[in-house]
Amino acid sequence: MQRTLTSGTCLLIAFLAIVVSPALVTAQSGNGRQITKPPVTVSAEVVDFGDVPPRTKVVRTARISNDSDKPIRITGVRVSCGCTIAEWPEEWIQPGEFAEVELTFDSGDLWGPVQRYALLVVEGYNRPLRITTKAHVNTGIRASRMYDPPGQMLAGRIVLHSTDGVPFTVRSLSFATQANGSEDAPGTIGRDDLDPALSTPALKHEIAFDFSKVDPDRLRRWVAIETDHPGAPVVAMHIDNIYAGVDRRRALWAYSTDHLLLGATAPGQPVEHEFILRGVRTDSGVQRIETGTDLVAAEVVSTELDKAQGLVVRVRITPGADVQGLVHSTLTVRAIDFEDDVEFMLRVRPNDSPGSSERESP
Repeated sequence: MQRTLTSGTCLLIAFLAIVVSPALVTAQSGNGRQITKPPVTVSAEVVDFGDVPPRTKVVRTARISNDSDKPIRITGVRVSCGCTIAEWPEEWIQPGEFAEVELTFDSGDLWGPVQRYALLVVEGYNRPLRITTKAHVNTGIRASRMYDPPGQMLAGRIVLHSTDGVPFTVRSLSFATQANGSEDAPGTIGRDDLDPALSTPALKHEIAFDFSKVDPDRLRRWVAIETDHPGAPVVAMHIDNIYAGVDRRRALWAYSTDHLLLGATAPGQPVEHEFILRGVRTDSGVQRIETGTDLVAAEVVSTELDKAQGLVVRVRITPGADVQGLVHSTLTVRAIDFEDDVEFMLRVRPNDSPGSSERESP
């Protein structure tokens, strides 16, 4: 008996053919648009740049293999931030062959763990291929934080690892505003009050912390850790300050970095540093600059307008002639009638030379 396929039956068969054919469709969006995934294999879904010093460019490659029976071509790569640059081949990738995508990570003023992604667009396919990139920006010591017990954000351990094989000791740390400039002031813990094990040179140290007893108004967003490591005189560790309120002012500009790690210098010897006020579009300069402590003085060395980024500000930080130890305070800048502050950290010791930690921190 001969059967005639009705229009409804034809539609059903066509639908089933699309569903069961893995080469045609990966998924379908809510509006009915077919979402197709490129038939490729990437050598590493996560590209790890490893430990990277600040203001350093590192290059890694990812191999893209063509798993289909037709030539394919990468038409573009989208990255999640300007710190990662991608270059890809323009020629077609033949079946069974591969090409390499070159990924460049520019650490710039970043600090600590960084995770971004790159999206590879393949001609004829509307679902991009995602490659995750990660790095840890440091100058010789990698810092990580663990809360104990998990689930709260006030107590735990900071773990410090040497990334260049140089043993180090911990001299002091600061995590709150200080009542005065002495090394044993509230908010700063000196070597005599730290775990004695931190004074023994090692490739790894653990520092216990408990901020539950700290005045919430004095707890900062960063912990500054002073070490004797030649490349990392000060290590910064971000903390989750659950007490910090939300600043609801209308921000006219923003710092290019969320903290300033100034390295090391000797008493009375200035150190210079550069940052950008993003959002400033006029070369009106800086109206005011000051620090939150009388231990150091700040002055503007120069300003230059970068139309693409903002106002580039170079500052000079000068500690007093009798200052020693770890200085952890704020730098307040006023420009175009708006002011904001950023935390800065600086080690001051008699044997230090200005800017000594370059490979310097941002």
